[in-house]
Amino acid sequence: MDDSVRMTVQRNLPLGIEYKLIGSWQTELEAGVTCHNCGAPIANCAEVESVHGKFVVGMDCAKTLCGDSMHFMYAESAFAMGKSARATLRKAIKENKGTNFRAETFTTAKNFYKEIGSGWWQYTLSTGGSIFKQYPKNVWCSHVLPMIKDLVSVK
Repeated sequence: MDDSVRMTVQRNLPLGIEYKLIGSWQTELEAGVTCHNCGAPIANCAEVESVHGKFVVGMDCAKTLCGDSMHFMYAESAFAMGKSARATLRKAIKENKGTNFRAETFTTAKNFYKEIGSGWWQYTLSTGGSIFKQYPKNVWCSHVLPMIKDLVSVK
C-alpha cells in the first residue's frame, strides 16, 4: 500500500463535517477518560467542536477529525511543549533533583518574552543553580501552565 495514502476508519463521530480543536490537555490513563470517537482510554485529550456539539477525543482522533490545518498543527506543537514540561518536572520531582518547584505568569513585560501573560517554570537544583524554561503567552496560558499547575507552586 502507498504510504502517502492514509486510510481513515469511520468511528462514532461522522467524517466529512468541520471540526475545530478548542482545547487539549494531558491526564493519567487511570482517570478513565475515553475517546468519544473510537472508545479507547486516552491520556492525551483534545476537545473538538462541530455543528453536532463538543466532544473529548484523543489527539490522534482529533488529527483525523480536524485535518492538517495550520490551527491544528500549532495546537499540536503547543500541546507537545506542555507535555514535555510536565514530563521534565515529574522526572525531576521523582528523582529528587531539586526543590522550590514553581511557575509564574508575568504581569509585566519582562524577561525573554516581552508580553504580559507569558510565563516560566523553574526549580532549584539540589547541587546548586537552577533550571527554568520560558514560554510565550499563547503557549503558556493554553497548554503549559494547565499541564504543570498540579506539580509546582503557582505565583
